[in-house]
Amino acid sequence: MDCGWRATPMRTMEQTQHVQVTSTAGWSRDSVRRLRWKRFDDGTVKARIGIEAPKRDAGLEVLIVARPQTRPEIYVYTPDTGRARRMVGAGASVSALGADLSFEDLQHIERLLDAVADQVTGDTQHAGRAVAVVENDVLADGVTTLRLRAFVDKRWCVPLMVEFFAADGAPEKTLRTAPEHIADISGHWVPIESTVTHHRLGTRSTFTLSDIVIDEPLPDHLFTVQDIEQRG
Repeated sequence: MDCGWRATPMRTMEQTQHVQVTSTAGWSRDSVRRLRWKRFDDGTVKARIGIEAPKRDAGLEVLIVARPQTRPEIYVYTPDTGRARRMVGAGASVSALGADLSFEDLQHIERLLDAVADQVTGDTQHAGRAVAVVENDVLADGVTTLRLRAFVDKRWCVPLMVEFFAADGAPEKTLRTAPEHIADISGHWVPIESTVTHHRLGTRSTFTLSDIVIDEPLPDHLFTVQDIEQRG
């Protein structure tokens, strides 16, 4: 299975995300955000996320710079300060956007798909589809910090379910995408609705995508702190 090119854009992607987060404690939170994403020639991946709703958060922007083999750099722009501040800590991308799936989680999934042929541990059926079971460990300084198990559709190369486990085996998160929520967009199979359950926090995030554009030109300057602050 050569999944990397089928499941992810070659160069760029734009999309609108409608995100609903609910909690077992009884609260819920809705947001709308615009994501722009670009892969650069040196392997660096950059993502810019602008919050459009709710009104109290509108204008907030997040810039994520992910270089190979390093932890992402995350900058958060707030309209009240007019500046983009660098965030630190593994949970920065989650705390900034308030959802259960971080940019680092997406990176782990992308890397898993890039090397799926070497990591298949079995074959089975999931949601009526033939899937390959793929497992991978995330290492930091040679120590396993996270384990992933994905059920990857053999035709579409899209994970129908991804399970995240802590190093001790305790379940952390589960990402699920129903087959009917996967669409062919510009030759790529894209999950247009997915749900992430955070078992430890008792929260659930549903991502619904629209206005998806793949591999259309995006200028490099969009993915800089300077551009975010000037446009703000």
